[in-house]
Amino acid sequence: MGSYNYLGFAENNADFLKTVSDKVQRYGAGVCSTRQEIGNLNIHEELEQLVAHFLGVESSMIFGMGFATNSMNIPALVGKGCLIVSDELNHTSLILGARLSGATIRVFKHNNMHSLEKLLREAVCSGQPRTRRPWKKILIMVEGIYSMEGSVVRLPEIIALKKKYKAYLYLDEAHSIGAVGPSGRGVTELFNVSPADVDVMMGTFTKSFGAAGGYIAGKKDLVDYLRSHSHSAVYASAMSPAITEQVTRAMKCIMGQDGSMEGNRRETELGSKAGSCQTLLQPPSSRLPSDSHCSGTLGGIRRIRQLAENTRYFRAKLKNMGFIIYGDDDSPVVPVLLYMPGKVVAFAREMLERRIGVVVVGFPATPITEARARFCLSASHTREILDQVLHHMNEVGDLLCLKFSRRKRSTWPGPCKATNSEVDS
Repeated sequence: MGSYNYLGFAENNADFLKTVSDKVQRYGAGVCSTRQEIGNLNIHEELEQLVAHFLGVESSMIFGMGFATNSMNIPALVGKGCLIVSDELNHTSLILGARLSGATIRVFKHNNMHSLEKLLREAVCSGQPRTRRPWKKILIMVEGIYSMEGSVVRLPEIIALKKKYKAYLYLDEAHSIGAVGPSGRGVTELFNVSPADVDVMMGTFTKSFGAAGGYIAGKKDLVDYLRSHSHSAVYASAMSPAITEQVTRAMKCIMGQDGSMEGNRRETELGSKAGSCQTLLQPPSSRLPSDSHCSGTLGGIRRIRQLAENTRYFRAKLKNMGFIIYGDDDSPVVPVLLYMPGKVVAFAREMLERRIGVVVVGFPATPITEARARFCLSASHTREILDQVLHHMNEVGDLLCLKFSRRKRSTWPGPCKATNSEVDS
C-alpha cells in the first residue's frame, strides 16, 4: 500500500512486456553515452513526440532520472538575479535545483494564494535587494499533487496570479500525471486549463508509467534551449531502451493507441462525459472481476477510472472509521494522521505483522506533531484487497487509539458491497 504504481503498469508478466524484451534484444540493455554524443536513438525521439502529443504542448525532452529532471534543469532556467517563489512543501528535488541555480528563493505557505500574491507583489514593487533593480525572472514552483499531504495544487488561481504579475510557472507533475484527469493528463486536465498557461511542465515516469526517468515539456524554444544547456542532457547517460519502450507502451495504452477496446472508445466517452474524474466513476457493482483487473488488455481509461473509484472508496471508508486524513478527494495519495511520534513504529510493525506494507513518515520529513502513514492507491488494487486493508486498519486503529476524528462515524461492517451513496458519503 505504499507503492507509486498508480495505474498498475509495473506488472511482471512476460506477455505484456514482450515489446520491452524486443527492444532489449535490438538495442541492448543500455546506451552508455549521452544524447549529445552517440546515445540518441530513434525510440527516444519517438517517445518525446508522444509525450508532447499526450500533454498537448509543442515539444518535450526526456531524461533518465526523475530526481535529476528537477535538480539539473532548474539551474539552466534561472540564475543569479532571478527569483524563485516556492511552495513550502515542495519536493527535495525542487529545493535542490533551486539552491543549485544561485537564484534568490522565497517560500510561500502551502497552497495559500494570499501568501503567494503577497510575495509576488513585494517582488515586483521592491525588486532585488540593495540595488532595487527588477528581477530578471520570477519563477513560481509548485507540484501537481504533494506527496506528503495528498493535496492538489490550486492551479487556476496560481495561473491567474502568474499572469497578473508577469511571472513564469514551473509545474512538477510527478504524482499527478497519469493519475488524475479524465484521461490521465494531470492537473491541467483536472481543472480544465490550457497547458499553454504552464511555462514549464515537468513529470516523471517512475510512478503512473511503471518505469524510470522524467520529462520537461512546453514550448519548442524552451526544450531546444535545454537540449544544449541542461546538465542532465549534456552529462547524463541517455534513457535505457527497455525503459523507453516501457514508458511508450504505458502511454500508448492510456491514449488508446495500443488497440485496446477501452482506449479506442476514449474520444467518444470523453466527449459525452467531459469534466472531473468524478464523472468517470463507475458503480462498484460494474467494476471488472478481480481476475481480469490487471490484464494486459485492460484499457488505460479503465485503469484511470478504477484508480479514481478505489481512491474515493478508500478515503470514504477511512473517514467513516474515524481516522483523520489529509488531501483532496481526487488524490490517490492518502496520508493518515498518527500525530504521536511514539506510535509511528508501532503502527508500521502492527501492519507488517498483518502482511500489509505501509510507509510511515515522521520528523523531520513532517512537523514533529504531524507524524503519519501514507497510503498510495493503485488501479491494480481490487475491492477485496482494499476491504482487507480496511479491516486491519480498523483493528489497528482501535488497538493504538488512532481514530481522532470527532465526526459521527459508523461501525466497520467488514467487507461490503458499497453503493454510490456510500462511497460518496
